[in-house]
Parts: sequence; structure tokens; C-alpha cells
Amino acid sequence: MNGSANHFEISGKDIRGTVDTTGLAGQPVVSVEVDDQTVTDAELERTSLGLEVSATVSAVPDQQTVYLRIVLPEVNAPDGPVTFSGFAIVATALTSIAGPQLMVGAQHLYELRPLAGTASAIQPVSAAGSSGYGCSGETAD
Repeated sequence: MNGSANHFEISGKDIRGTVDTTGLAGQPVVSVEVDDQTVTDAELERTSLGLEVSATVSAVPDQQTVYLRIVLPEVNAPDGPVTFSGFAIVATALTSIAGPQLMVGAQHLYELRPLAGTASAIQPVSAAGSSGYGCSGETAD
């Protein structure tokens, strides 16, 4: 296995969670909480900025929709966990059933939240009956 990190543990102001670029089924797995709400529809994408997670946090018809965008650096971690910083944007889109023309002022509110984290290169444990991950470099006895 190369040293590219595929497991990111993140935390910041009212944001915490994990991002696995490759889960046991081979697909990304994102588990994030924002303001004590679990995000369930997160998508992960590699961009020119690094790794980006985007999701809808909540939606209240005729009031607002809250969106999340997390930006994390790609990390090489061949010798163990590496700390990093990133950021999140929590965007609130104000909505009205009558449409935006009846709303006065800014229709989007943005909050930038710094994130800190630890990135690791881990590999799925493939032993029969096992599930989960093992740190790179570990050997089974």
C-alpha cells in the first residue's frame, strides 16, 4: 500500500466526523455531524483544492436549507498519522414558497469554520469474519 492517506478524522466548531476515501465496499464513506445533526447524503470528490465533501445538513420548507462543504488536503502518511488543517463552509440558503423576489436582503448566509484533523493510510482488514480497518504497517500474528 502506498502512503496516501485514506482515513481522515476531523473536528472543528460544532463539526466532527470521519472521511474514508475508500471504505470496505470500495466506495467513500463519510460520517459527519454538524451542529448535532448527522449528515446522511454526503458526497466526496477530489478537486484542485483537495478532497471536498458536500452535503445538505437540513431543509425547512419555506424557511431555509443548510448546506455543508468541507475542504481537506490530500495527505501522504506512509509512516503513521499526520495532522492537517482544513475548513468547512456552512451555507444557509433562505427560501420562500413565494420565490426569491419577495425576499429582501441577502438570500445566502455563510459561516467559515476551521477544521483540524488527523490523516492515516489504512487498509481494510480482510480476514474471514473480520470487518474494519488496520493501520498501514501493521502485521497480523
